Amino acid sequence: MSDKKVRVYELAKELGVTSQVLMVILKDLGESVKSYLSTIEQETSEAVQEIVQSQNEERKRKKQEEALKKGIPIVVTEQVSHKERKESDHEEQKPKEDLVYFNADQLCRLIHIDYPELQTRLLKYGIVSYSPQDSIPGFAVKSLCEIYEIPLEFNVDDKIDDRFFKMRAPVITIMGHVDHGKTTLLDYIRKTRVADKELGGITQAIGAYSVLCHDKPIIFIDTPGHEAFTAMRAKGSEITDIVVLIVAAEDGVKETTLEAIDHAKAAKVPIIVAINKIDLDNANIERVKTQLADRGLNPEEWGGDTIVVPISAKKGIGVDDLLEMILLKAEMIELHTSTLADFAGTVIESNITKTFGSQATIIVQTGTLRRGDVVTVDGKTEYKIRVLNDDLGVTIKKASALTPVNVKGLPEILKPGSIARSAKNYVPYQASVLHEKPEEITSQEEEVDWAEDFLSEKEIVERFNIIIKADGEGTLDALQVALEKMKVEGVELNIIRQGVGIITEDDILLASVSKAHIFGFNSTASPGARAEAKNKSIRLKTYRIIFELLDDIKAGMKGVLTPEETEEVLGTAEVKQVFKVPRAGSIAGCIVRSGIIRRNAKARIIRDRSILFESKVSSLKRFKEDAKEVREGFECGIGVENFNDIKAGDTIEVFQMVEKPQ
Repeated sequence: MSDKKVRVYELAKELGVTSQVLMVILKDLGESVKSYLSTIEQETSEAVQEIVQSQNEERKRKKQEEALKKGIPIVVTEQVSHKERKESDHEEQKPKEDLVYFNADQLCRLIHIDYPELQTRLLKYGIVSYSPQDSIPGFAVKSLCEIYEIPLEFNVDDKIDDRFFKMRAPVITIMGHVDHGKTTLLDYIRKTRVADKELGGITQAIGAYSVLCHDKPIIFIDTPGHEAFTAMRAKGSEITDIVVLIVAAEDGVKETTLEAIDHAKAAKVPIIVAINKIDLDNANIERVKTQLADRGLNPEEWGGDTIVVPISAKKGIGVDDLLEMILLKAEMIELHTSTLADFAGTVIESNITKTFGSQATIIVQTGTLRRGDVVTVDGKTEYKIRVLNDDLGVTIKKASALTPVNVKGLPEILKPGSIARSAKNYVPYQASVLHEKPEEITSQEEEVDWAEDFLSEKEIVERFNIIIKADGEGTLDALQVALEKMKVEGVELNIIRQGVGIITEDDILLASVSKAHIFGFNSTASPGARAEAKNKSIRLKTYRIIFELLDDIKAGMKGVLTPEETEEVLGTAEVKQVFKVPRAGSIAGCIVRSGIIRRNAKARIIRDRSILFESKVSSLKRFKEDAKEVREGFECGIGVENFNDIKAGDTIEVFQMVEKPQ
């Protein structure tokens, strides 16, 4: 123990216990610690150490007593701390029969993801996998189980071999509402005028920049919004380690902010909140914290686990504190890479320049990228690296992980989110054994069987992911209560997003990367959302009766969805003017915005993004003549059965029910 103060999470790691256990002990000692990032005095840390040792001895004694009662022989092993384990690298390791080893295929089955997704996940640990039979280091297995909330019911060798792996810089994505200060923050950190070069101060492209804080690198990605963040995920990218969510102190949490939170949570990425513009007179930090807590981001000082840092990006207030919190969070999640592995990296952006033609910004995640190397993108086309620049535009010969680089002279534009790899060893199902010792490969096959036995005995719990949209907060709360009571054995219901209003294209994007189904109650979907859902084969259905919605969700959880009537939108029309016709009531003068409007088809009136009334098209005219249908771009007169309160600006959505297999 040193004489200086120690942070709670550091002491927990040293003692081999969780931060939550230490927080309870400190609370019992009367210490007012806000979070696991809080510091405690030397005297307090010694008292905590004594309590932990006492608790360990008491547990050991009880275990021995229970073993004696059952007649089981006792093997006494000395407990060592995390620090002591690190210092005993050359000492005798744990008996192999106590450990379980996983290959890539078994790990996929354990955490419920497919192999391509696992490949991109493993890049964040510095591991390049070419085959589902590749064995995976224990530290990566343990970390992924924690991320996907899989209980560790087995022992893994989580020791990290320093010969192959090293600590790396965190990759940070900044997200938030438009004009809340994302680019201004990067501008202050990088000491350049990025904001002045961009139209209206709003970010127009993705950039990756490396900065130093306390001589430690941090890589920032500045995205145009959470749509780009999730679009990259949809293409297979898992580059971000921590999301910094910018919220303006005077404006508070907006709809875009909530969407960004949903996208970050779906990606299982930790969030640090930066409350910006605290220098303004109308700044209200406590209101923002309350709004965040309502959305599940409970600040540390309120007993939660979300780091919240008040800043002024324009004046630089609190920015150093934010960078320090980023480094602390990165240290806690223990990020690693390997410069000895084959090159692999993620394409952040790509465009065309007059001088060099196509170029791309790539973050090198594993290995080393050299000028003259041949790389392949998504295993299809091969490219030779002719010009290599760092993030400051300086020409370099090579870049090791983890570094953002700019590659020029490409034959075509690359898709953001694509994975670039060394073409030298890119052969399907070629095993990469970089992380293993050669003498261990022979015995690995027998040890993998232990993982197979574990998987065969383990009760696999499937997840049924859904997105819920409703017409009001009260309805949403009622749905949430009903869904919490819904139980299906072997299936876990996971609500990716819940919100008020129509179903949007952003909902479809989130559903596509989360493999989620979308359900709307008294809500409809925009034409663009319906087209995207059809294009991406996303299940989207809206309901007017809550019991039908709940029954379908339960049926989906059971996997027994049967063919049923589903809604197919024929077209939408915008009401431009309303005419009062004697004995006919109100006739809406409309222009058809999409699809077709058909007489006698079912119709709903949408006002202020909510469904106002549902009926059918009772009359349809083109000029003065009756019409059976009117197509997109033409004007028409529409009468809605039993509804005369129609107003200019309303939307008439016409649909029909068709039978479709689920």
